[in-house]
Formats: sequence, structure tokens, C-alpha cells
Amino acid sequence: ILNLKRNLKTLGIFDLKKKNEIKNELSRLDKEDKEKTSFAEICSRNANELNTKLKLEVQKRDKYINDYKNAQREMQKSALFAYYHEHMPSFSVTDNMNYVTFGKTKWLIIGWKNSRMFLLADLLIPEDISYEKSGKKDVTWSTCSLREWLNNDYYTTQFSKEEQRIIEKRTLEESRDKVFVLSEQEVLSQLKTEGSRICGTKRYQPPLNRYIDNCSWWLRSSGEARRTTSIVTSDGRILNNHSVTNSVNYVQKYVRPAIVIDFSLLYKDNKVMHKYQEFFGENKEFDQEPL
Repeated sequence: ILNLKRNLKTLGIFDLKKKNEIKNELSRLDKEDKEKTSFAEICSRNANELNTKLKLEVQKRDKYINDYKNAQREMQKSALFAYYHEHMPSFSVTDNMNYVTFGKTKWLIIGWKNSRMFLLADLLIPEDISYEKSGKKDVTWSTCSLREWLNNDYYTTQFSKEEQRIIEKRTLEESRDKVFVLSEQEVLSQLKTEGSRICGTKRYQPPLNRYIDNCSWWLRSSGEARRTTSIVTSDGRILNNHSVTNSVNYVQKYVRPAIVIDFSLLYKDNKVMHKYQEFFGENKEFDQEPL
């Protein structure tokens, strides 16, 4: 086309026939070029439409797979909880299988894998309890009076002998405990939002079902200031740097106990539990989100 245009410029005013031939040829080539461009645009548009349809089909497939997995998980949870209730009648499930009752307490499930469940009390113990009641200031979780109270008075009054059998003894810092309060890291990994950490001593009745009189609660992690420990505030924040509010002797704090229960501890021979686990597979890891 460029060559034809150059030739057209070089022709004289009397070379009309030659000029017309070149113009006709340019017109033909220009038409072909437009047809090619139009065809390319059609192909591109069709490719985009096919790509969009493919993405929608992939999204439908992924949704179907996720729905199937969620349904399978709900079936597994329901069957597993029924199995647990059969072997431990005091254990029951509430609120869409996100909570259980065990002992004299309702618990939020914050971790779950096979026969083990990580449970956090739904409500705070309705009385002010200091981290260290003796007045001693240089204490840690392993030496504080709160730990001693939870693993003696609270433990023996809240759980029957049969229930005590399946509460796991966990190694925490420098101690081994069956009942404990969460660490900062456990709060951050299991209760990822401030809203999920808010807690009180009681709830409104459904459908409101939210907490009444939100309160602060103790954590077992040491605070940044000397002679302090971390807390979760009434609005769900983690506070660890206030010399007064975080003081281990401060009494205006509540306790939110946590335990890990393991139903395999019911059996001296674990073949029954292992067979059950092989059928249902693994569930929640302890470092994942609450169910």
C-alpha cells in the first residue's frame, strides 16, 4: 500500500489510467484490511466471551465443591457429636454445632481435630478474681493463685470424675494444667477479630443473644510492664502495657476458662476411636479459625 501511494505521487497529470488503476488497487487493499480487522475484532470478542463463560463455569464448579465439602463436614460433625454424646451423656451440642455443653458450663469450640476439642467458656465467671490474690507482685502463670484455683476448686466443682477423665493435661510455659486461661497468641490465632473476643457474664435471650455487661478477662501472657499480665478488654482489644489495669493484683477482672477435651482418653484400647477417625478423617486444627 505504501509503495502504491508513492507511485501515485510520482505520476503526472496525464497518467489518468495508471492513477485510476492504483486508486482501485488501494481501495481493494483497504477493504481487505478492514475485513481482516473486523474478523480479528470478532475473534477477540468471541474469545473474551468464552473466557468469561469459562470463569463462570469454574466459579460454579468451585461453589459446588465447597458446598459439597461443607455439607460433608456438617454430616461429619453431626455424627461425631452424636457419637461423643452416646459415650459421654453430659456432652451435648448447641447453636448450630458451634457450642457444646460439658460439665456445668457452655463452651465455644475454638479448635477441633479428630477426638480433641479446644473449648473456651461462653460466659465469664461472674465474680471479680485477681490474677494473684496474695498480694505478691512478681508472679507468672505457673506461680499465680488464679492457676491454682482453676485447677483445684473450679476443676473439682465443675466436672464429674467421668468428665475429668477426658480433660487433657497441657504443658503451658512452666506448668502442666487441665484448666487455664488463653495466651495472647491463642487469642490472636483462635479469635481473630475484636468482636469475637467480647464476652460478658450472661446473655440476652434469643433472638438478641448478645452479651450483657461486657467485661475484661485475664490472659496468662505477661504484660510489657513489670508485675503485669495481658488482658482482653470489654471491647475485645488485647491490652498488655498498662501498669494499673494490667496489674496482677487488680481485682476488677473476670476469668474465661479454657480446656482441651480428648474423647480417645475414654478408651484404654483406642482401636474403636482410631477406626472412627479413619472413617471421618481429620477436622479442625488448633491453629485455625473457630468453627
